[in-house]
Amino acid sequence: MPIKDAINLTLRAYASEDAHAVAAIFTHPECYEDTLQLPWENKSTPEIAPERGIMSVAEAESEAGKRVIGFASMIRSPRVPVSHVFGIGMGVHPGYHRRGVGSRLLEALISTAFEWYNAHRLQLEVFTYNHAAIGLYEKYGFVAEGIRKEAVFRHGRYVDLQMMALLNPTH
Repeated sequence: MPIKDAINLTLRAYASEDAHAVAAIFTHPECYEDTLQLPWENKSTPEIAPERGIMSVAEAESEAGKRVIGFASMIRSPRVPVSHVFGIGMGVHPGYHRRGVGSRLLEALISTAFEWYNAHRLQLEVFTYNHAAIGLYEKYGFVAEGIRKEAVFRHGRYVDLQMMALLNPTH
């Protein structure tokens, strides 16, 4: 499928100088609506120890220069019995939605998790109303495992979360 208005995209490891750009994505109204973030939350982006996981960014290059437009992270559970499990999270600046950025980030995350970290299970939670995100995760093999009814309070009401996971097909 061709990407509308294709962009020159580079995926790379997160660096501390990316903190402001990642925080801007996290706190953008169209982004925090689909996450567990609060509006106007002061968001710092901590470094992740390599043995625990990674954080990567998607950087677009244009005539105006380079700009971080998305991020993805995976973090291994610190508890030994579930150290084969990685929680994942990602976000893309709304100006770049539906242009392949999320797909590129998710592909790289899955590949890294399974081929370098020997992860067995990737898991996430997504709002049941976020059909675009659910579609993206399903496209890459994530399966719905259940609904956490009224798990989050936002905009004066309780909303549901869908739990999803992808198991390493080589295990």
